[in-house]
Amino acid sequence: MDKLIILIIVSLLIIIGTLIALLLNIKLKKYQPIYMGFAVGVMIYTSLVILLQDASENINYYVDHNIIKLIVIALFISIGVICGVILDNVSHKILKHFNNTHSLILVILISISLSLHNFIEGGSLMILDDKKDFISYAIAIAIHNLPFGLALGIFGYKAFNNKLKTSVLALVVTSFSLIGGIVGLHISSIISNDMINGLCLTFASGLLLYTSFDEILPEVSINKDNHLIVYGVCCGVILMYFLSQVIR
Repeated sequence: MDKLIILIIVSLLIIIGTLIALLLNIKLKKYQPIYMGFAVGVMIYTSLVILLQDASENINYYVDHNIIKLIVIALFISIGVICGVILDNVSHKILKHFNNTHSLILVILISISLSLHNFIEGGSLMILDDKKDFISYAIAIAIHNLPFGLALGIFGYKAFNNKLKTSVLALVVTSFSLIGGIVGLHISSIISNDMINGLCLTFASGLLLYTSFDEILPEVSINKDNHLIVYGVCCGVILMYFLSQVIR
């Protein structure tokens, strides 16, 4: 029960990050290009570094040969990208009557990627028996959940232009950590399989890569304040790099 409470507290940082993003978007609209760029930086670093690094470490336990490992990672990244293309096309057909179709699709793809990541993370946390390992991993999750929430809030508000809908979206994404935790408690054999986790994270990386470069970058590039966007991207990448080093 104590583990579940800690997982809930850690997961809530995504919602807190989203609420902070909503406050900044509303109160400081003239700096919105910086926030958008920051969100881009967070998503790109997450897809290229965090997810792939975690996936590679998990797959290492089962695949010793580097070339085979690279082939497996490339294959599942490709599957993630292909699924992103399919989801993109299907979403366009379903949401074609909405005015901000592109922003809605972007949020859907980001939410799916983060939800899968959170599910695995929550389950992995709950199966740790060593108290020291559990606390260390919980802190690591908490540290990067806040910028995830910020990015989700920025793009969610752009899509919905509604604080309540954006907050509900953050709640849904957050709930996957709790679902993963509960599954981890009861079906630990699935969640503790490093190969399955590695392949799922690689898939999520491919999906998020597609979202970052085919959806997010075109979305922010139309903004006139390109310099502010670049500054924001740099801030997002630097922050995630710093946090990843703290975690390691």
